Amino acid sequence: MNVKVEKAGGLTRFSIEGDMTIYHAGELKKSIFENLQGAEPSQGVEPLQGAEAVEFDLNAVSDMDTAGVQLLMLALREAKACRKSVKIAAHSNATKKIFDLYNLNGYF
Repeated sequence: MNVKVEKAGGLTRFSIEGDMTIYHAGELKKSIFENLQGAEPSQGVEPLQGAEAVEFDLNAVSDMDTAGVQLLMLALREAKACRKSVKIAAHSNATKKIFDLYNLNGYF
């Protein structure tokens, strides 16, 4: 799994390559929240303080399971709590299947 982070203005964009599965969830969560705020949400720091909007490019995700979905939902929950937005910029076939299976297409 590889995560590329781009920050421009108030947008933080995460381009994720590889698996978004239980085997990588901890590492992915740490990478995302460290790049957004310098700490994970449970550490009492305001989530997403470094961004006005967060975008996930999932075009290069080769596999996704429920842990990957939960991580995206956590990012969305934290963003909503701070009145900031999260959107999915692109999907791979693997993420499309999961979003269709869980009926998440209108959620993000």
